[in-house]
Amino acid sequence: MRLSLPFAYAAFAVLAGAAVSLGAAPAQAMCSIGSPPIVAKLHSRIDDDPAKALADVNRQLARPGLNRIDKAWLYAAQALAYSTLESNAEEVKAAQTGLKLAPDPRDPPHMELLAQLAFGQMNRAAIAPIKAQIEEARRFVEPKSIADICSRAVIGYLSEEPAEALRQMGTAYRMAAQQGFEAQRAGIAIDLAALMMKAGDIAQAQSLVNEGARWADKQHQKYQSAAIAYRTGMIMVNNKDYAGSIAQFTKAYTLSRRIRNDHFAAFAMLAICQAQTELAHFSDAKRACDNAERLFGDEKIALPRLIAQRSRIALGVGQYEEAVKLSTQVLAAAGNRAVDDGSAYETRARAYAALGQYQKAYADLSAYSDAFRKETEAAKTRETANLRMQVESDRQAHENRLLSRELVFQQERVRYSRNISLMVFCAGVVLMIGVGLFVLNGRRHRKSLEALATIDGLTGLPNRRDASEHGMDVLARAADTWQPVSLALIDVDHFKKINDEGGHAAGDDALRALGFVLRAKVRDTDILGRWGGEEFVIVLPGLKAGEAVDVIERIRAAAASLDQPLLFSAGIAAAAPGERNLDAIVARADTALYQAKANGRNCTVVAAEPEISVDRRRANAAPGGGAVA
Repeated sequence: MRLSLPFAYAAFAVLAGAAVSLGAAPAQAMCSIGSPPIVAKLHSRIDDDPAKALADVNRQLARPGLNRIDKAWLYAAQALAYSTLESNAEEVKAAQTGLKLAPDPRDPPHMELLAQLAFGQMNRAAIAPIKAQIEEARRFVEPKSIADICSRAVIGYLSEEPAEALRQMGTAYRMAAQQGFEAQRAGIAIDLAALMMKAGDIAQAQSLVNEGARWADKQHQKYQSAAIAYRTGMIMVNNKDYAGSIAQFTKAYTLSRRIRNDHFAAFAMLAICQAQTELAHFSDAKRACDNAERLFGDEKIALPRLIAQRSRIALGVGQYEEAVKLSTQVLAAAGNRAVDDGSAYETRARAYAALGQYQKAYADLSAYSDAFRKETEAAKTRETANLRMQVESDRQAHENRLLSRELVFQQERVRYSRNISLMVFCAGVVLMIGVGLFVLNGRRHRKSLEALATIDGLTGLPNRRDASEHGMDVLARAADTWQPVSLALIDVDHFKKINDEGGHAAGDDALRALGFVLRAKVRDTDILGRWGGEEFVIVLPGLKAGEAVDVIERIRAAAASLDQPLLFSAGIAAAAPGERNLDAIVARADTALYQAKANGRNCTVVAAEPEISVDRRRANAAPGGGAVA
């Protein structure tokens, strides 16, 4: 019996939802369970040239005298070829035809055909009953066999619950490793990497991708290599290495074109579009999106994601009305799991703000905050599921070690009764080491949970710690390149009065509204954060103090035009050439802020430039900032 879980690109987008920054990967790996002679060679051909392999399958189906099981296996191979070519309707049709020939769960091709039927579905509602049939068919497979492992992986693929998906996929991966099934282990590793990315364990995801890559290179698997390049690109996007991700997505595009899979090529090109957008290379992004749309043809599965990218491009080039129109189309695609609602609301909010329609922008900001909160909660759920899987993995591994050790002890007691005490001592030492490693592993995962706390829960802006870290990075780069950088502290005027008259809810609304205005009026390269209480910080790279004043006054005008106008005082401090001490700049800006309060509020004060020693001036004047001999 053979179970082949193919790269089902569009199905994965429907089943797995958006992942990391680039949304769902368009591919699943392959967990193969051997095959009967009639299709043994077809599976490797499907990877190299699926169109040619499909023609071979069709010729074999036309042969007279085939029994029903062999014919069902050929339809399973046909469905796999259609899946590789992203012909989902044809994949479903082939699987349904095969199931009519092998309807009994005990029929060898039955589970393979059920898996193909599930992966070809574009309707989420149709997947649940197929998943139930797969779970029922598992009663007839041998425990710890390849069929058991891969059918468990199928259930993990189809699960919408993070904990269930991680548990099933993680168990299937461990079983494949324990039983020495290298091909199945590599295939599952690639898909498990996507779940690990969603759970926030990027290092583990990269390790799994690398494992799959080694096997794919060894076996010369073009299809696997394309999926691995895509996964690697997604990890680079998560690490904000957009240039590196473009190289990986381009590799995935090239490999998929070689095997005539235009849909996978389209997903890779769409990923390039998004990475170019992140780099603000809007012309290159538009060309990539145009190529993706051409490759998708009449397929509508990725249309909302494509429109979402076009809305971001329109926002980036100042076409605000077009950005509103496109974002609205994205949000109208209700129920499409490939759509990132939060990102669409944010794009439309920024476009509305640029058009001066602040009431609509504020409504979209509220929707964005809700979406952000839900995603944060989902991320915590996935991280918890990941931790639970890791703990379960460690527990099982520990139990296996204990069982193996006990067997050795029993044998040694018979043969070497005089050495029992020594062996028990050694076992205790190993057990203590295992427990120590277990505790250290738990601490590492707790730290990863703490790392999630970088966003202010009220305004959705970066919190003080995150803003400080990014501000120091900006300041260091400015010092290295001798570029200007300014820092502004903003404090809401009469905030206690707002709380006293309207209650704390009114105060919270005021802070959220000001946070929205700040987000709408600063550049993508600026660092923005809630500094504490009613105080906000903005780090403005490339701007001198006078230019920073212009930015603050634009923010002041926008805040004053809100339905509930807000007034604030601001202090601005410019970094001296080569200055790297963020705390010192904040202190100067804070002093200027207090002066603005003393001047009657609702105004901006610029701090005096710091004194620079003669040696410092000579160093700043030297080429490259070096000392003068």
